[in-house]
Amino acid sequence: AQTHYPTHLRGRIDLAMVQRLLADDLISIDRWYLCGPSDLVTTLREGLASEGVSTERMNIELFRGAGRSAPVNNVPNSKIAIRLSGTEHTVDLAAGETVLESALKNNIDAPYACLGGACGTCKARITTGAVSMEQNFALNSAEVEAGFVLTCQSHPTTPTVTVDYDS
Repeated sequence: AQTHYPTHLRGRIDLAMVQRLLADDLISIDRWYLCGPSDLVTTLREGLASEGVSTERMNIELFRGAGRSAPVNNVPNSKIAIRLSGTEHTVDLAAGETVLESALKNNIDAPYACLGGACGTCKARITTGAVSMEQNFALNSAEVEAGFVLTCQSHPTTPTVTVDYDS
């Protein structure tokens, strides 16, 4: 037996199809798994969020990381305290560097994988100070509210910051 899907659910996945899925009273979606090229995934993620779908219900995987934007609110000459594997390191962060770049430049074996804000491998908690993330495709809003950031995307917005990878 061949399965036939309703005509309005056939075709390329795009924002219009997602909106049709959300409007269909016969379809109930608990979790969204968005995987594909960064432009498609980010468009769908933004569209779902604008339709009231919480980020906790979205799982994202990008085929390739999104391009980096220019850092905003960068504070030059920042001091970063990095807690990793029970040890604390204090390093200087050059203007324009991310927290992760500064750690790696100073031979701190901080975890990372994609460098594009998509995988979540570099996740750490900010315990003092503040940072601004360029982009975030891996953390949900509850994690961000709890102080977690993606260090590969984080630029200090205060002169001193403490980052805890052990949290």
